[in-house]
Amino acid sequence: MRYVRNIIGGLLLLYGVFIIAYYGWVGVNMWQAGRNAERFLDLMVEQKWEEAAAIATAHSYADDPEKREAHRKAWIERMRGLKEQGFYLVGYDSVNAFYDDACVCGGHANLTFRDGERTVTYRSVFTGGLPDIGQLCPLNPLEEPIETNGWKTMACSGS
Repeated sequence: MRYVRNIIGGLLLLYGVFIIAYYGWVGVNMWQAGRNAERFLDLMVEQKWEEAAAIATAHSYADDPEKREAHRKAWIERMRGLKEQGFYLVGYDSVNAFYDDACVCGGHANLTFRDGERTVTYRSVFTGGLPDIGQLCPLNPLEEPIETNGWKTMACSGS
């Protein structure tokens, strides 16, 4: 009987260690994904398009370097075009990555855009997070909305 109790106790202890290690791993990945998103957003606010493009297009056309490079260049030109039209990211806050479906593959952030003379903050979602950002999509304005279709076409469609 004592032998059975020791086996059950050992299995419960092993299960507890596994659960603690697993959720510790998830927590570290969530923290890292949030930091990666903040790094990307910092580059966007600072308008460092080359560095931001390297993150945003890192996994585009992974098997075709020429297409990936063309995509990276097009991404940079579209961001510059939006800036010339007076639409660009000026700030962000509340960046939170989340764990879903066995991965840390997205999160939320408040993104503040300038459109001409107005600034508007949007509750936004991002996909990716480790090691790159896939999409970064403004969804719900926290105040009177501005036109975000140019940004959404570039940053949300994956093109």
